[in-house]
Amino acid sequence: MERIGQWGYMDNRDACNDRDVRPLHIRPGVLVAVWTAPALLACFQRWASAALSNDPVSYWRVAAVQLPGWYLWAAMTPAIFLVANRFPLTRELRGRAIVAHVVTWSGCLLLHSIVTSAATRAFDTMTFSTSFTRFVGLAAVSWLPSTFLLYAATVGVALWMQSVQRERLRERQGATMSVQLARAELTALRSQLHPHFLFNTLNTIAILIRERETEVSARLVTQLGEVLRHVIYGTRTHENALDDEIALVSTYLEIEQVRFGERLKVKWMISDDVLDASVPALVLQPLVENALRHGIANHTTSGVVEIGARRDLDSVTLWIADNGPGIPAEASVQSTYSSATGGLGLTNTRERLARLYPGRSSLELLANPGGGTRAEIHLPFRSWSASSVAANGGA
Repeated sequence: MERIGQWGYMDNRDACNDRDVRPLHIRPGVLVAVWTAPALLACFQRWASAALSNDPVSYWRVAAVQLPGWYLWAAMTPAIFLVANRFPLTRELRGRAIVAHVVTWSGCLLLHSIVTSAATRAFDTMTFSTSFTRFVGLAAVSWLPSTFLLYAATVGVALWMQSVQRERLRERQGATMSVQLARAELTALRSQLHPHFLFNTLNTIAILIRERETEVSARLVTQLGEVLRHVIYGTRTHENALDDEIALVSTYLEIEQVRFGERLKVKWMISDDVLDASVPALVLQPLVENALRHGIANHTTSGVVEIGARRDLDSVTLWIADNGPGIPAEASVQSTYSSATGGLGLTNTRERLARLYPGRSSLELLANPGGGTRAEIHLPFRSWSASSVAANGGA
């Protein structure tokens, strides 16, 4: 699973074949319990048949004759599983696999005949005139269809268990790949803090220095350092506390406030009960940046950016709204909320959310009721402090 690309998941699915499946293992106690059920039924059938034939026999004598053969199958099951794993009966039905299973079944038939014959001659009350070898041969012929069905059923269980194991392996690979993709996207996201923001901030600092606004320029340098430190070092995982994300956006907006001046007004609508929510790292800043670039930067009138978050039972709603020109006529919910020069695409954000919260998240681009655009994210609620404690083993 080292590849991370368009076909990474399918490559792992194709690679998950019988060679990737671990040898099947069932605890001895489970094997004995599984084979005890048909063994007791066989004992009851033999005992009831003798009773109805006016030839009653002790149930314990019947059990002494029947049980050794059945428990022999419990002992042979691991070997049958091993053969089923080593020689899978694929659709092609390769000759080697067929020969291996026929030989294994023949061995099981021979062992079963020997054990049942020995138990019969030891515990049955009837007298035997034939030799033990001939008796084993007769037992093998009589048990031929039954042992074939028992062997086939055991192989069928082995194939089913292998199928379940492969499916679980695929699920684990898929989950691991989703986390790897989410982390790769986060790494790329950390490294693509919009160049215009850096250039504009540095240009603003240069202008302030020339105008001898040393206090303001020094504050901007400090704030820029905080933003860069948070982006580079503060997002080690693919999730973060909403409170930390708000702190990043607040510092980012303080920097932009110097550049936009009175043209930018920020409205916060953050509920206190959602500050500890676990959210994707860097989920707000790129959307806020898009709101500034598309909703505020190209207009001379005063602009308002609203940043909100609320909790609805087991979900969290985040939104970033502006009073800019709104969604272009040719745009749709599926289009990217960006330009050719950069920005975060809605499609990429939606895919990232889908990997982190499959089937439990959404991202919508809506027309703001007061004019402009509203990007709205819905996530499942999970406490960041609780998830951090669990991740650290309760420390």
